[in-house]
Amino acid sequence: MVSSEVLDKLISACAELSMEPSLRAVVLEGGHTTQGKSPAFIGGADVKEMNQLSSSKEAEAFISRIHYACKALRDLPAPVIARIDGYCLGAGLEIAAACDLRIATERSVFGMPEVNVAIPSVVEAALLPGLIGMGRTRRLLYLAENINAVTAGRWGLVERLVASRQDLDEAVTEWVTRIAKTGPKAMRSQKRLTQV
Repeated sequence: MVSSEVLDKLISACAELSMEPSLRAVVLEGGHTTQGKSPAFIGGADVKEMNQLSSSKEAEAFISRIHYACKALRDLPAPVIARIDGYCLGAGLEIAAACDLRIATERSVFGMPEVNVAIPSVVEAALLPGLIGMGRTRRLLYLAENINAVTAGRWGLVERLVASRQDLDEAVTEWVTRIAKTGPKAMRSQKRLTQV
């Protein structure tokens, strides 16, 4: 789950990384799961924190944090790869959409369940039509439907699917290695060219 504290740390880390001239690629992964829990890239916003928001100002501040975290990822000068294993829901899907590339395991699940709990999606859901089209975006947003990784791959939500965590590690390493072999100035220019 993503909380204000986690979002603030992500924003701060992106700011620090942006200042690093030798930065070639960034890999974003979810927290590690404890035994018996399903894996997750980001299973959504921290519901406990959301329930404690006592005013519209506090809710706006939380939503703004998600927006600034996504913007910080998009603004990094090097490609950002989302390493997705497990649930990628709500704010987690918006954060994944803000990354440049996404690699996921076949057991991953994607969705925007916010309407089920009477919460609108954050503005970053606007990134989804560029990846999967308007109709599929509406399907996720309006119906709160979860899709499996194979469907996500077919829709263009993820660029690469792998069978296992080990395969995920290998695929991410392969892409980072390929990116690192390119000219850093050229890669930074490519990233600017593809900014949404």
